[in-house]
Amino acid sequence: MISLRSISKTAAFVAIALLASGAGAAEAEPDANAGKATVVLVHGAFADGSSWNKVIPLLQAKAST
Repeated sequence: MISLRSISKTAAFVAIALLASGAGAAEAEPDANAGKATVVLVHGAFADGSSWNKVIPLLQAKAST
């Protein structure tokens, strides 16, 4: 069972990571990607990111049109 303490530590880690990455920071210039969808690819438990190797070029080609 997942403990409340474990969830709290995970939430704190995510919050710190977002702050460190500058997420939510005001930008001086308009974003060139405004209006484009953001796609997050998540692999399964016993896999790595290479499982998306065939999908990524298709998404990139779709985004450039």
